[in-house]
Amino acid sequence: SIGNNAFGGCGNLTGISLPSTLQTIGAGAFRACNGVIVINADNTKYSTLNGVLYNKTQTNLIQCPTSVSTVNIPNTVTSIGDDAFCGCTNLTEISLPPTVSIIGYGAFAFCNNMETFTVPSLVNKMNSAVLFGCSGLNVLTLPAAVNSIDKAAFWNCSGLRSFNVYSQNPVTLSDSLAFFWIDKKACTLYVPLGSVNAYRNATVWSAFNSITEIKTTTIESIQKPEDDFLFNSRMKTLELTGAELPALIYVFDISGKLMLKNTVQANETLSLGLLPNGLYIVTARVGGKISSSKIVILSDFN
Repeated sequence: SIGNNAFGGCGNLTGISLPSTLQTIGAGAFRACNGVIVINADNTKYSTLNGVLYNKTQTNLIQCPTSVSTVNIPNTVTSIGDDAFCGCTNLTEISLPPTVSIIGYGAFAFCNNMETFTVPSLVNKMNSAVLFGCSGLNVLTLPAAVNSIDKAAFWNCSGLRSFNVYSQNPVTLSDSLAFFWIDKKACTLYVPLGSVNAYRNATVWSAFNSITEIKTTTIESIQKPEDDFLFNSRMKTLELTGAELPALIYVFDISGKLMLKNTVQANETLSLGLLPNGLYIVTARVGGKISSSKIVILSDFN
């Protein structure tokens, strides 16, 4: 067995090799370790995939080494363990499979170069310090299922500019520290249609200066004066309009999974033709401004 925090914070470890006889790994045993993890294939309790530690059936992701810059998480995973990605500063984005329903304490703390984070639709609780110190985070999306946010969940997410919350009612907060050091003058809180007043009147949530509804487009091509992009539903394209600066475009499916990320220059067209039919959320970042809309992609208009 390996005890709690046995090698936690050993950033100079270049590799971790675990034997077939290992039966127990304590909490935080390899937290914020740099080296990739390998385990004997005959081990009956644990497994590894591309240097990441899982339980044997790969339903629980236990630990990701801080040296990893990209990670492909299998669809068998239903939970992300406590501190699983703590200190993974090489990550700029991560896509969690829709099967994930639990994200543990401090799971993504100090991933301070991660720019976007979308919580899968089955998750109903944001545990304490889950994104603690993620100062580079620009876009955060919580699904409608999230009904509680624990202490310091998003502490010092100081770069956050677009906070998309899909719960119709203001999410319950365990205390006032969940959003500590988020710049509430610079960050826009996007909420469902008809929910603006509820969030404006809710304790702590009301501190956000800008609370606005997530806009929904119709099937036809629509451009409102305040939009930064034009969605052409027949051609399945997005075009950056009315802006001299390039835009960073994120396209999420309705479960919150990041489907596409691309930089689009002024008056350039981005094809969405490879995306399947469905409802999507588009977030555009142009300079210091961030806007979000819903779009619908259909293949047949006859």
